[in-house]
Amino acid sequence: MKNIEEAFEKKWQKNYPKAVQLETCSVCNGKCNFCPYEETSKIFPRSQMSDELFGKIVAELKHIQPQLLAMYMNNEPLADKTFFDKLGKIRLALPAIYIDFSTNGSLLTKEKSHELVLDKYSLDEIKINFPSTIKEEYELITGLNYELGIINIKNFINLAKKSEFDGRYRIIMVGSTNPERDKLFWADLGIASKIYSKVSRGGIIETSYTAKKQVSGCRFNRQNEWMHILSSGEVVLCCMDWNKQNILGNLNSQTIFEIWNGKKYNSIRQRINNNNNPEFICNKCEWSI
Repeated sequence: MKNIEEAFEKKWQKNYPKAVQLETCSVCNGKCNFCPYEETSKIFPRSQMSDELFGKIVAELKHIQPQLLAMYMNNEPLADKTFFDKLGKIRLALPAIYIDFSTNGSLLTKEKSHELVLDKYSLDEIKINFPSTIKEEYELITGLNYELGIINIKNFINLAKKSEFDGRYRIIMVGSTNPERDKLFWADLGIASKIYSKVSRGGIIETSYTAKKQVSGCRFNRQNEWMHILSSGEVVLCCMDWNKQNILGNLNSQTIFEIWNGKKYNSIRQRINNNNNPEFICNKCEWSI
């Protein structure tokens, strides 16, 4: 099993991103109350990444060879009917890259579970977002069918064990009123789980967080190590920028190198390192320092 920390410790060409988050379609079937999707989907049209654009991005990534690729962003990746075809092309072009995958589990049929654990994709991490093991609470948080989700996850666990899947797989929980109870539930089924706190998504979701008066960087160094690509080809500041406040380029007409080293990216890097405007997205973000 590859280790994500080890992958990130490796040296990389700093003229390019170390890690890339790639969204191949903008659709999600969930209505999670810790996520801005339900509101932003009314503002921005649904989009599916074209084969031409996807091919261009993969060709550039093959040249760059980043350390990590997250195959999801503001979406449910399994809503893309061509997802596994795209995943296969990425693994072929980037045999050594650490591939991270996340799903809400509602579309994780037996067939798709079988695909996910195949050696030809060699996924390094599979995360299933399932915020509560109590039916009423889960459905209130997500708007999804609880029984279907549980069946899908149990089938996935069985397939992963039978296939001796070498990657890491775990449940992600946000919003549960009793996460310790939920951790025991998943442990009994033989799957690890991790608890995350609800975040404001840069001030979009209502939380108790208060915007900082001054920021001097990002805890996860997103501006210097990560590139975040939407299915439209637009490159945004990070996975918190659901409202596209900071579009740094467009891969339909630019290259990764041009965007990464361009004026917009360099300007926002400087701003993140020293900003005292409480209306700036990073000042509203829990990840800022």
